[in-house]
Amino acid sequence: MDVIQRAEIDVCLKDPGFDVDAVIRADLTAFTKLLLGYVGVTETIGNGQVAFHGSKPAITLLCRLMRLPERPTLKQFRFAPFPMDGGLREGERALVSA
Repeated sequence: MDVIQRAEIDVCLKDPGFDVDAVIRADLTAFTKLLLGYVGVTETIGNGQVAFHGSKPAITLLCRLMRLPERPTLKQFRFAPFPMDGGLREGERALVSA
């Protein structure tokens, strides 16, 4: 279950104890591919791997907040350079090398 509150989403593994506006039921692999843009919402719904339950406005908002693409979309990821010192501060380096 996902909980949307003031344009925020919370993933719940069990019932949160209050009304839920939208629920996503999905195969984990299919949903991961959807999140990464390898497939689109239309395709995953069409083949039954992902299902949305709730009002049309809640589902639309959920898809927009999660940036779920309608069609397969190339996504680019940017990673910060890995620090050569492992990201440790001076005192931490001394503890590790001791």
